Amino acid sequence: MRNTKYENLVGNLISALLLLATVFTWKSGTDPVNVPKEFILVSGSFFLFGIIGFKFKQKAKSIEFKVQILFLFFCLALFSSFVFSAAPKTHQLYGVLGRSLGLLTYLSLAILFYATVVNRSTNLIRYSQICLQIAFIYNAALCLLQLRGMEPLGYNNIFRVPLGTFGNPNFISAFFGIFGSCFFAYLFTKDVKIYYKVFIVLELILGIFLINKTGSRQGFIILLAGFSLVIFFFLKSLRGKRQVLLAYSIFMSPIIFSAALGVFKIGPLGELIYKVSIALRIEYWKAALNMIQSNPLSGVGLNSYGDWYRFSRDASAIILPGAEIVTNSSHSVPLDFGVTGGFPLLLAYLLIQLLVVASIFQIVRRFDHYDFRLVGLIAGWLSFTLQSLISIDQIGISVWGWFFSGSIIACRIKLSNENVPSANIRSHQESKKRHEKESSQIPALPIVFGSIMGIFGLLLSIPNFQADLKWGMAMRTGDINQIKSSAEAWPQDEMRLGTAAYIFGDNKLWDEALIYANKTVGFNPRSYSAWRMILANPRATVEQRRAALEKMKSLDPKNLTLNNLAVK
Repeated sequence: MRNTKYENLVGNLISALLLLATVFTWKSGTDPVNVPKEFILVSGSFFLFGIIGFKFKQKAKSIEFKVQILFLFFCLALFSSFVFSAAPKTHQLYGVLGRSLGLLTYLSLAILFYATVVNRSTNLIRYSQICLQIAFIYNAALCLLQLRGMEPLGYNNIFRVPLGTFGNPNFISAFFGIFGSCFFAYLFTKDVKIYYKVFIVLELILGIFLINKTGSRQGFIILLAGFSLVIFFFLKSLRGKRQVLLAYSIFMSPIIFSAALGVFKIGPLGELIYKVSIALRIEYWKAALNMIQSNPLSGVGLNSYGDWYRFSRDASAIILPGAEIVTNSSHSVPLDFGVTGGFPLLLAYLLIQLLVVASIFQIVRRFDHYDFRLVGLIAGWLSFTLQSLISIDQIGISVWGWFFSGSIIACRIKLSNENVPSANIRSHQESKKRHEKESSQIPALPIVFGSIMGIFGLLLSIPNFQADLKWGMAMRTGDINQIKSSAEAWPQDEMRLGTAAYIFGDNKLWDEALIYANKTVGFNPRSYSAWRMILANPRATVEQRRAALEKMKSLDPKNLTLNNLAVK
């Protein structure tokens, strides 16, 4: 028996979670973007998981069974990395300040993916795309204000370009590109009224304008890919126009190939597309591969790339980007998974994406009707996937990538279950609904269990939220006692402890600086910056400074300039 009210409730919760995780920010803490998004995502997804539950499918050949196996595999690989890594547990649980990509975040994204696959609400795709449009309008309005020199969200905007609710020009550029790819599909159907198409065209023009203002080319690259895919699907839906589709494919293939090579400054589009940051990313990717090779089974732990970068980088990275230029991400989502959990976590993620690709091929094979929402999903997924290959994960963007993945698989399941051509899905569903018993009551048990899980997720996410709030207040007041207490607040964070040590050292409070530098290395022995502060602290003993220098050399073995340092 179907329960459409229950299904629609779950679908509405997913849509609301997508919107809030994209636009929610706050002013009171030191991280106005990622900490609040983590708070919304964790509490919301735990509530969602409590409502949908986990009913194991018995049919081993079913797509649902494969999704459940991959969901469990991904979560198990995450927990394995969390348990077996020597990295600080709170560091792994909540993520580093400025990223918030810890165990709780990735479990929540996996739950969002699973909930999207199993939900049968016919309104989910429509409502989610409405939420995507609302998020675009809100971000576009913020960006226009930021261009006028106003900062409604209270950012310390060091980039001096529009940031929206993402805090980084690359992320807002990518978001506009994903939106544009998704809604470009609306322009090729008769099911959308002309005034709405005009509105979408205006949005696309505004999005392109704002992408240009960010100075980031990510948005343009994924727009090109998304637009190309939408046109492909439209031409494929035209009956008797195989020659047109073939001609388009032949025309676009060298352009796409040249664009891909241009990212690496190869070919005719190299000068147009290439940025110096790609050369830096190549060094980051090589370091990531070295980490995976050295830690193949459980990785180096969640949010630990930055701890191992100096140790794992190639000697060429000392020249470019430079000995003192470091990062805490490989700038590639798949590689970050490999670094985090070794080959098991990387394999789990790649198998999920492979299932998405297989689902797209199944849909394309039976595609004889232009479904603009379905095409928008696939274009959005392609845009997110391309961006994720060369960029850092970010909660406000990742929620859409995991949702697109789940939605595409869910569409394939509907096609497989109904066994009808895509052109007849709607009429078949309407006929099926007439013969299918429906319940108008929302069951109480899932709501109760969902509330319990939601409260549990809330309790897990609140401490990090409160710690950032306390740290923000301490930074604004400059009170020493507040800085000390907030720096040590649970969950402890290397960034807060290390910043406290730096602040005390900058104000010549050397005893306090030494205490907090030692607290930092006690929390995370691989904190290179904290060991360097101990080395530079005049109150540190000779033995402490010698130990700090030796530790720095072991953490950064290819940096030969450290051999020129001596402790007297």
